[in-house]
Amino acid sequence: MAKKMLNWWGDWGAQKWNVQGEGGRYKVSGDVTLVYTTTGSAWQALMTSYNGDNSITYVALMDTRSNKVRMYRAPLGLTTESTVSHAINSSKSNLKGLDPVNMALHEIYGELVWVAPLVPNGTANSGNPSKKPESPAGLAFLSATDPNGANV
Repeated sequence: MAKKMLNWWGDWGAQKWNVQGEGGRYKVSGDVTLVYTTTGSAWQALMTSYNGDNSITYVALMDTRSNKVRMYRAPLGLTTESTVSHAINSSKSNLKGLDPVNMALHEIYGELVWVAPLVPNGTANSGNPSKKPESPAGLAFLSATDPNGANV
């Protein structure tokens, strides 16, 4: 539901309703992730333009109780989850070839960082409710604005 509501905002909240075309419209990139902030739990979503590029324009935090959304302009260089996942998978630090799951942005010591639990290859729960989720076997940290495998 959070993803659907944020996509509605991307369609109509950032652009006037009578403007034709996809310019100025946004969509959720990937899945929403449950994160915990100083004000409680929230759904975190990354908003990208309709252009299909790899950059993020907004980071949305939707409060789980009130459904109020706080939109933050993304810093220059913030990329989609697929780029981050590729960087973690190709990193020399990822010796066991673990897969990142449930990636979320966090501010650590004033820096925006991707935090990704790592699970054994092929055991990530891909939306199948009957499949028991795998326990994390590691944790990866990566700069949000420099998603280079050497920085994992």
